Amino acid sequence: MGYLICDNCHGYYELEEGESPEDFSSKCECGGNLKYKSSISSNHETESEGRDKVAYGYSHTDEKSFNYKIVMIFGIVIIFVGIIGIITFNIIGLILAVAGFIIFYKGYNEGYSWIKGDKGEKIVSLYLEDLPSGYFVFNDVNIPNGKGNIDHLVIGPTGIFLIETKNYSGFFKIDGDNWSIGNSNRKLKKNPGTQVKLNALDLSKFLNKKLGKKFWVYGVVTLLNNNFKLIKKPNRYYVVGAGNLTKFILKFQNKIDKKTVNNIFNLIQDYSTEIYYKKEDVELE
Repeated sequence: MGYLICDNCHGYYELEEGESPEDFSSKCECGGNLKYKSSISSNHETESEGRDKVAYGYSHTDEKSFNYKIVMIFGIVIIFVGIIGIITFNIIGLILAVAGFIIFYKGYNEGYSWIKGDKGEKIVSLYLEDLPSGYFVFNDVNIPNGKGNIDHLVIGPTGIFLIETKNYSGFFKIDGDNWSIGNSNRKLKKNPGTQVKLNALDLSKFLNKKLGKKFWVYGVVTLLNNNFKLIKKPNRYYVVGAGNLTKFILKFQNKIDKKTVNNIFNLIQDYSTEIYYKKEDVELE
């Protein structure tokens, strides 16, 4: 069991029981290389390769995703009971089957984006595990008085990177701060860059207040499927494909000394659901 993830299109395939990576070609249909990962679950055990994990619960997206999955399962159970009733010519069975379908549809319709988003955040977290020693990864960060939860936060010698993950379908054109859907001029109603900029500003103010020093926070929107064309760079944030995140973070020149990185780490850990780090870098307070 596990996952094959393409380093080009960033699509993924979940191995079924009895299947192994050797059963498949090393190449994706898009031409990219397939990379095996053992898990993208949210269990509290350490699953990273070479990194330790501390978890204080489940992320907001994970909880919402789980709740809607329960609703869908409940709907399926009711449908199954209803079908048995129909087979025995019981009118109540028909009512139950219809009710079960409505429950399942409601869970699927309202929970689809949460379930897809949760899957996307777990995949991005896996990519971020490839960062070298000296970098710390926080998942689901909620700072006091913040305007929204932060999907991922990376702190290291090259800077502070606030990452918003989007597991969008379809294709997008990004012209500055304008996001268009497909080849049309139809604008995306909820621009993900807006939330990134607000969160980055809130975090910068928070760090300044707590540590008495101004920090520049790099806001990043990452798209899982690399399904975008960047016509003009957005104002005050970046758009990066998930598979290029590590390279993007490492390309920046050294900005923060180790002592400051550790100070930020010890501050942020109290507001994060999950933390990935290497033992040689720091001791948790």
